[in-house]
Amino acid sequence: MKIAVPARPGATVLLTLLCLLAMGAGAGVALAQPPVDGSVTPTSSAETASPPVPTPAAQPTPSTETPPAGTTPNAGTQGRGGVAAPPAGTTPNAGTQGRGGVDAPRMGATSVLARIENAQAGQTVRVLAGEFTGDVEIPDGVTVLGAGSGRSWIKGTVVYGSRCIIRDLKLGDASCSTRNGPGATRTLFERCRFVGGGETGDSWPDTSVLIIGSQYSCDHITFRRCIVERNVGKDPTFSNGFNNISLTERGGVHVEYILFDRCVVESSPRMGLEAYVAYGPDVTRGFKAITLRRCKFRQADAITVDFSDQPFARASGVLIEGCVIAGGGAARVRWGYGLCLEMPLKAVVRNNTFTRAWMQILMVTPRSETTFTGPAARITGNTFDVTRGVPSAADEIVSLKGDGNIFTGNRVKGSLGTNAVGLWEATRTVVRNNVFDRVPGTRAILENRGSSGNVLAPNAERRP
Repeated sequence: MKIAVPARPGATVLLTLLCLLAMGAGAGVALAQPPVDGSVTPTSSAETASPPVPTPAAQPTPSTETPPAGTTPNAGTQGRGGVAAPPAGTTPNAGTQGRGGVDAPRMGATSVLARIENAQAGQTVRVLAGEFTGDVEIPDGVTVLGAGSGRSWIKGTVVYGSRCIIRDLKLGDASCSTRNGPGATRTLFERCRFVGGGETGDSWPDTSVLIIGSQYSCDHITFRRCIVERNVGKDPTFSNGFNNISLTERGGVHVEYILFDRCVVESSPRMGLEAYVAYGPDVTRGFKAITLRRCKFRQADAITVDFSDQPFARASGVLIEGCVIAGGGAARVRWGYGLCLEMPLKAVVRNNTFTRAWMQILMVTPRSETTFTGPAARITGNTFDVTRGVPSAADEIVSLKGDGNIFTGNRVKGSLGTNAVGLWEATRTVVRNNVFDRVPGTRAILENRGSSGNVLAPNAERRP
């Protein structure tokens, strides 16, 4: 059909466009949509000179554009055209995403540590691979997760609060690595590595790698599958407290319910672990309920593991089970015990393996005072293997002092050419149902001065 149109400028063009529009709609032809943000993208001078074509309202579509380099994706609630928020209760990491992920901008250590310190209870801060230098305090209820104890390293002193979870991190550098904040309770460290220790001149116990108690009370702190590295301090006199772990009860500072589970404590220039009740008239009690379970302690230069209390402030509840403890005295200068129990009450030592020490593998003795009661330690099911370890100068392999100790079901493997068990000022001590390797000219059990009222049979003896 032919349409007659008035001869007005532009009329022919307008009618032609209307016809094309009608034909396109009838044939189902989709017309180009303008950009969803309403902007117009010019293509050529001919197109820009043509009048705009009316179209239905454009529907917004989600953006698929990649954020420009150097920017951080939106972390808000996902909406049309937005980016999904991180899971509830988490704090975005300040490191760089690994292979297969989205590269986030790398931030400095200050930003990473600030995110930890500013986190709220219930939040999780993820620390990816990298080294972040500076001290940090972890608030109550905050979880800090690393990418592995060999990849994520906070190089400074970490002070933790209550109900924290710290996993897969390397902590510390020089001086103290980690210590508890005031009243810290129910905090877990898992698969962490602790490094550091003090330099000469630092005040004890800040010279230790890992500090528990000393300044503030704490309870129910767990270390699971962690590694405590050798203290970096050097002091052949053992006077600067270069322990790997120092657990200290002081006046008004109480330490109880501490668990080391399947941890490895490396060799130490002094002691691998020293649990200590300080002197002072304000000290009225000792530490309580300290457990070492299925741990490995490497040989220390002085004493590998030591629990020491006071006659007027008794410690109690020590449990050591399923551990491998190398005998101390690698430096062959002072002390030289594998495990020293300086009279904590009713300690339980069971099903462990001990290797040869420079002096006694196991020493039960007062610290220096002679007014202790007890300690009524129970030592059962252990193997004392003197076929390997440091050269020994001990008078006996095991030395028992005090009242009410029980030494049963143990195996002394090998012989030093000395007595297996020596009793010193021991009363009401039971030594029976053990197996001793013994060479001619030695005794399995020898009662020394001041010992009386003890049960010393039956036991079995073998030639090594």
